Amino acid sequence: MELNRLIKRTLIIFWFLFFIQVIFFLILEDLYPYTIFSTPTYFYNFYLINLLLTAIFIIFIIYISRKKNYVLFSYEYESVNIDNALNFILILTSLGIILSLTAKYILFGDNLISEFYYGNKDFNCLIINIRHLWLENRSLISNDNTKLIIYNILSPVGTILINFFYILIFCLFFFKIKIKKKIICYILITLSLITYIFITGSKNTAFNTFSFIFALTIICLIIKKLNFNNLFLFIFFSVFVFLVIAGVQIARTECSISSAKDKIYNTKIEFKNAVTDLSSEKDQEKNISNTGKYFLYKKNYDSIILKKLVNTSYLDDVNVNYTLFYLLTGKVNGEYMLQNVDRPFIGNVILSKTLNVLTRDFKKNLFDVKINWPKSRGGISFLHLLWYDYGYFGILIFITFLFILLNVTIKNQIINFKSKSTNSLVLFYILAVFFYIFVQFFNWYALETINSRFIFFNLLIFIIYLNYKLKKDLIN
Repeated sequence: MELNRLIKRTLIIFWFLFFIQVIFFLILEDLYPYTIFSTPTYFYNFYLINLLLTAIFIIFIIYISRKKNYVLFSYEYESVNIDNALNFILILTSLGIILSLTAKYILFGDNLISEFYYGNKDFNCLIINIRHLWLENRSLISNDNTKLIIYNILSPVGTILINFFYILIFCLFFFKIKIKKKIICYILITLSLITYIFITGSKNTAFNTFSFIFALTIICLIIKKLNFNNLFLFIFFSVFVFLVIAGVQIARTECSISSAKDKIYNTKIEFKNAVTDLSSEKDQEKNISNTGKYFLYKKNYDSIILKKLVNTSYLDDVNVNYTLFYLLTGKVNGEYMLQNVDRPFIGNVILSKTLNVLTRDFKKNLFDVKINWPKSRGGISFLHLLWYDYGYFGILIFITFLFILLNVTIKNQIINFKSKSTNSLVLFYILAVFFYIFVQFFNWYALETINSRFIFFNLLIFIIYLNYKLKKDLIN
């Protein structure tokens, strides 16, 4: 595929998915029965302007890059024998599961067993208890130096290794693997994901897995490699992730019911922070600072589309509403900012957070993050952060950055030997990071969430290995 064709397909697919994302989240908001605004407030102009500017800018980029270019790369990897590497990755991932389980048992195993036997014996509360204990982290064993040393060794190593299941996903997408080995990969990926969610109690791992798989599916669509196997892979794990998330949410609800005094737990109790009147916006800000939550209003106006088409009683279900609340957190935080915050001429949030990811595990920040508005717990839309930092130029800068990376990677010949397949690996990595962030456009900044940095650290290691392997094969 030529460079201009790659850019054209990438940007057109980007815009189409951006449009679908906007519509999807507007529909979710339409279903959600609560709002943070006392009067009907919509931001259609914000999304419309972003869509129009993006469309115009994409057409401009396609126009200036329309000249015919040399062929970039090949997607055929039959010359690369990854059997040995795949076996090694399977071993590393399995070892990651063992080390992660061991580390977390050292961290909160005794507490969990004690809490179960002498406290709430409802198995539905298990994942909730694990979540609370996991968040406390090393403070649980701070008084035992031996356990602390062992945990500090096993936990980071186990975390890095268990995240190699994302490399198995990458291999399933882009390499031909024998059926028996493919089945083993599916089983180990499934087991790794369940283990990871279990030991952290976090649904973000499931969402990140979906985002990664979706990003690789988009790449396959761009390079015209979206075959039956890749579609099956995407559908299988998308359904699996959905079932896992649904299971965790149902367990949370059942635990809340069993823990309630009168065994009553519903949407009204879940969103008991809702109010009918506020004397001023300062009350909202004070509540966010004190509780980490917004005051919510029950919508007193008709929805635009879906509630007129579906059974509205089903939308009162606590699982449905909490899931909507969870998915819409980034969008709600972003729109609160749009409504109530005067953005600076040029901000620094995205740049600071991106660079701070590099040193986050060392408890260091390269730059202070200046967020000058109250925000509820949870993420904030990446799209709204782009607007906060750069106005409507934010999304254009985001696309420009991808365009520059693609051009520099190829035209300046970063890789110092002629190999189409090697060039493609670099582009795969760039596109994987770009679309991973893009899939979570209405969520918290994707690379900052629970295990994102480990996903792309491991992928980078694998890319370097393949690069070495291809170079060695080329020389020989």
